[in-house]
Amino acid sequence: MGLIYRNAFNDLDRSDSCFRAMLQITYIRPEEGNNRDIWDGIAEGNIGYNMLLRGAYDEAIPLLKNSMAKMLQFDDYAYASGPAINLADIYLKKGNTSEAKRYIDLSREYYDRMPREGRLSRIYEVMSRYYAATGRPEQSMAYMDSIVMALKKEEEQFNGLLLLRAEQRNHLREQQMIFVNHFGE
Repeated sequence: MGLIYRNAFNDLDRSDSCFRAMLQITYIRPEEGNNRDIWDGIAEGNIGYNMLLRGAYDEAIPLLKNSMAKMLQFDDYAYASGPAINLADIYLKKGNTSEAKRYIDLSREYYDRMPREGRLSRIYEVMSRYYAATGRPEQSMAYMDSIVMALKKEEEQFNGLLLLRAEQRNHLREQQMIFVNHFGE
């Protein structure tokens, strides 16, 4: 729900409220709480991203750092690359290019260990802005080109997935027709 409120309705307050509710869950049986840190890391990362979108950078930083640390406990590098690139983005906006570079490098490392769909274009976007901020327009432009290529690849993958789903639906309809024709309704 938190993602829907953020992405579909641009309602960051309701999005926060959903993710904060995740942080308040009390588990009835102790074994249900085994993955608590994972869910807390996801919630904190999303609240941190909402803070980034609001421009509340100082509030976002500890949430994103906690999220990244919790996800790394479980070797979830795919998720951890998100908070890392968001931290790089914040440090760029705050004018701290050395910290931005540190988190860019971490996001790349995590992405290389465990790629996550849609992440590479975001990494390239921040890298482009980093190189622009550090006075290297050639590298900045090269990463702008990389963003376009990454977005194109992501779009192709998405379109391929849509095609595969359509083929699966057709196959299921064919199977249902065979069943109905063979056994009746």
